[in-house]
Amino acid sequence: MAKQSSRNQPNPPRSRKQDVRDAKREQARLQAEKQAKQRKQLMIIGGIGALALVVVIALILLNRDDSGSAAPPVVAAPAPLDVPMQGLTLGSPDAPVTVVEYGDYQCPPCGDFARNGFHPLIDEFVATGQVQFHYIPMSFLGDESILAAEAALCANTQGQFWPMHESIFSNQFGRNQGGFSRSRLEQMASKLELDMDAFRSCMDNGDQRGAVSNYAATATQNGVSSTPTFIINNGEPEGWSNYAALRDLINSALGG
Repeated sequence: MAKQSSRNQPNPPRSRKQDVRDAKREQARLQAEKQAKQRKQLMIIGGIGALALVVVIALILLNRDDSGSAAPPVVAAPAPLDVPMQGLTLGSPDAPVTVVEYGDYQCPPCGDFARNGFHPLIDEFVATGQVQFHYIPMSFLGDESILAAEAALCANTQGQFWPMHESIFSNQFGRNQGGFSRSRLEQMASKLELDMDAFRSCMDNGDQRGAVSNYAATATQNGVSSTPTFIINNGEPEGWSNYAALRDLINSALGG
């Protein structure tokens, strides 16, 4: 009798080990498919999130003006300074006490002094001939500090340093956030009725950039490392807390 072909013989029974291996392989395949699906979903979600972020940024940029702020700049209306003025200096050269302030236009404590200490100092000591006050613009806090200092010095070439000085401090709203963009500084200058052709030329040509750098060097030489710093009669650098503390220092220098 001929032998039966091996192709027609039934498959041998599967072992339990084979069943377990096959089950693990199937589980691994299903897990890989699940992970691939999750990765695809995350990529879609991430893409949607990125697109939404781009849209939000675009809307912000479209709804802000080119000056960096929706609010127009304001111009300070300082009380009349009935005292001798010479550039960045206020008061009589014969005053027994000299007060020098090193300030940065973006520095919040400098802004606090400008709003709450400057005019009391002028009224009580400068207008009475007891103090000569000198301001030195610093630029510790970035590009807008430099621009603001240049703008104040360009205004000074037209005899308008102090109105520009107070206007700049009146427009603080964050470090390098557009408060002292070129556009806003020009708006301040225009509202102060400066000669805008001369002002723009001064800014464009960097006429005061060297002066700003020199002021920084002077500050370093005098041990100034923060703003505002006050130096009274060439004494030790003093910080700012409030006007009462500054008044005590000045009275001490006056011998009071």
